[in-house]
Amino acid sequence: MNLGQTYDVLDRIEERYAKMSKSHKAIGDYILEHYDQAVFMTAAKLGETLGISESTVVRFAAGLGYDGYPKMQRALEDCIKGKLNDVQRIDNKYGKSSQSEILIRSEERR
Repeated sequence: MNLGQTYDVLDRIEERYAKMSKSHKAIGDYILEHYDQAVFMTAAKLGETLGISESTVVRFAAGLGYDGYPKMQRALEDCIKGKLNDVQRIDNKYGKSSQSEILIRSEERR
């Protein structure tokens, strides 16, 4: 796993959250809770959804260290791909197993 995946956009939001303005916290909350939807939204659409200006959304991305909203959106997309890959690996390993079978196997390994 490379550093980009380890330190993703969600980590950046959580790390900087305490010092964010009210509007930036609203954007951060939305992305953290709805990243699967936010990844497809333009800055204008995200702002419209939250009742915040597009320029505030763009400043939010810059505040996270991205060179514009599209760069943040791509980072969010990479983050989601990484999470999906993790889910797929787990599904391939345990997909046909019941929860109790998975727990029993993990206990046997200890």
